[in-house]
Amino acid sequence: MSIDAGDTGMQRKLAIGVGAAVAVLAAGGGVAILNRTSAPSSAEPATTQAVAVAVPATDREVEPVTLPKPAGTTAPPKAETALRSLDIAPKTTTATKLDVPQRSTETFSMLGIAWTDPAAVPAGAMQVKTRSAATGRWSDWRTLEVSERGPDRGSEGQRPGSGATSPLWVGPSNGVAARIVPAAGKVEPLPAGLRIAMIDTGREAKSTGGQGGGMAAPSGSPSAQATAAAAPAAVPALPSYVSRAQWGADESIVVPDITVGSAVRAVFVHHTADPAGDDYTCDQSDDIVRGIQRWHVNVEKWSDIGYNYLVDKCGTLFEGRVGGVDKPVIGAHTYGFNTDTTGIAVIGTYTSIEASAAAQATVAKVAAARLGAYGFDPMTTVELTQRGTEGKWPEGTVHSFERISGHRDGYATECPGDKLYAQLPSLRIRTAANFAATPLTGATMIDGAPYVQKSVTANWSYTDNPAAGLTGFDLLVDGTKVGSAPPAARSAAVAVPAGKHTVSVRAVHSSGVTLPGAGYPVTGDPTAPTFTTSPFTVLRTGTYSATAAPVTVWFRATDNVKVSWIQVTQPQTAALAGTATSWSPTVKPGVATAYSLTARDHVGNARPFPYTRTVVLAPETSATRTGTWSGGGGTSNLNSNVLSTKVKNSKLTWTFTGNSAALLFQRTSVSGLADIYVDNVKVATVDLKSSATLYRQAVWTRNLAYGKHTVAVVAQGTAGRPWVISDGLAYVK
Repeated sequence: MSIDAGDTGMQRKLAIGVGAAVAVLAAGGGVAILNRTSAPSSAEPATTQAVAVAVPATDREVEPVTLPKPAGTTAPPKAETALRSLDIAPKTTTATKLDVPQRSTETFSMLGIAWTDPAAVPAGAMQVKTRSAATGRWSDWRTLEVSERGPDRGSEGQRPGSGATSPLWVGPSNGVAARIVPAAGKVEPLPAGLRIAMIDTGREAKSTGGQGGGMAAPSGSPSAQATAAAAPAAVPALPSYVSRAQWGADESIVVPDITVGSAVRAVFVHHTADPAGDDYTCDQSDDIVRGIQRWHVNVEKWSDIGYNYLVDKCGTLFEGRVGGVDKPVIGAHTYGFNTDTTGIAVIGTYTSIEASAAAQATVAKVAAARLGAYGFDPMTTVELTQRGTEGKWPEGTVHSFERISGHRDGYATECPGDKLYAQLPSLRIRTAANFAATPLTGATMIDGAPYVQKSVTANWSYTDNPAAGLTGFDLLVDGTKVGSAPPAARSAAVAVPAGKHTVSVRAVHSSGVTLPGAGYPVTGDPTAPTFTTSPFTVLRTGTYSATAAPVTVWFRATDNVKVSWIQVTQPQTAALAGTATSWSPTVKPGVATAYSLTARDHVGNARPFPYTRTVVLAPETSATRTGTWSGGGGTSNLNSNVLSTKVKNSKLTWTFTGNSAALLFQRTSVSGLADIYVDNVKVATVDLKSSATLYRQAVWTRNLAYGKHTVAVVAQGTAGRPWVISDGLAYVK
């Protein structure tokens, strides 16, 4: 690989010999070539290796260019920050311990301990406690970590700094106490100039946006332009971010000696080492970033905030050191290796807790964008030169690093914490691979929620150039592996037990690293609907014949979620709504009729209910007669016969076994009133008059409990229209 420098250090050609792959790097950006040479072995330790060789041509640097001081430095920041110091130096130069009692202060949100000589670190635990401005309660003692040296070149690296701890975010507070407890067996005089540095980060109206991917910079702002410039078509895009203007950077305190290197050849991952862990809310993140800037500049005497980017636990990305969004700005994050690298700090301490999935995802996206802009494969290694005399190795030696390394790989520190450091292999693969779970398919949406009967199809996308080391995909239900899919698969069926669950997919690499995808909720529903009222057939009013009898089928179906529809296949086919409770077909009398109803839910569970009933037409001649009745009729009547009377109290009585009955009449203009009796009890009076003659008419029906019943019709002998003309009885058995 060769790099030819231009006048500005940003105009150059980058040739990468990986097979036949060649990339041309344009000014300020480039085309990503992610052809992997070889993936590191899972057995190889993720530590740096010293090599006794001269700096090769591929490691030549372009002379750094100093950035101009940011425009608008005279304008006040959105939120004023204030730094106040409390002198806690002991009265004697021989003191070995310190105890500062509780005292009231002006409001502050971040604090630490500082001293004059950076090399004279107190030989003991530096601890503070604070009083909440909101509750008035005092915190427990918290131990502060000693801040690591940051700048390593130029005037920033040569500028005398102060000794200091890392700052502690405590939220709005108005009281402080401090102590320095000597380490066992190590008694040394305390350093000169001890003081508590307290920062009031100020408060501002929060912009909308934030969690899980940051906030886009305003259109037309320098940060917005940087975002666009950093994402050529073939390069992974930098995720949206909170610009310096948005988080309230104080540009007036920035020292104008910040320089730009030649490329981003490696990424160093940090944590901010706040003793509070990740005990902050994400709407406090920009306050924390403002406080860190003030601490780095005014306490540690750096030119600006040391990190190029910061990421909070919700995945929000913050623009760090000025000018570093789309340029290889030299930071103050990894002493000895700031040149041609970028520093990403996750806000919090990750010694005993892991960084959140949202934070990891954002770090991976930033690393992919910054390395990709210069054509570097995140799964390869890089050789970097030690700059500075107080580093981990002798100045000028060359060391091999993973493209994405931890701060501890380049400097003697615990940063980025054991848990976050253990996540770096996964971050490297995340950076190289574009893996994402996509929405489930095969589920039915019910009231906005997905349901399945037995299984759902999980889907995902995966691109890696090439997919080296990918062994397949794990299918998970509620975080437990239930199946797997081969490397070429992009979807798979997942069995879903009854109840609410979360289905997810993770990519698995031969190194043992897994990449989790988003989880999607789904409810398994193997339960079929139930007929809480079993289907039954009753007669209805209307015209009857030897081939058609009008009936109604009654039922009620319920489901643990929702009945989708009622399917009828006999005696005719029909599709009824899930809320339906009846269906009214016609059936042929005199023969057993099969009925088949099936209740179905939205995911395909079904409950069939078959049964058989017969509609019987009992002729009027089968009734027991009382009074005066005469025969007659014609082809329009059932069996071509009727019985008629105009004599009051003449009576016809049928006896049958069934569950529904209907009396049939011929209706005319001279037809009158008749009383209806069921089981010897009068239940109705019907008027049989019709202006036109109608045949085989059921004007009265009754649903009965299944059993033996009697039904009788009694003529009232209505004046002027006394006739009652019976055409028989229909019943269901």
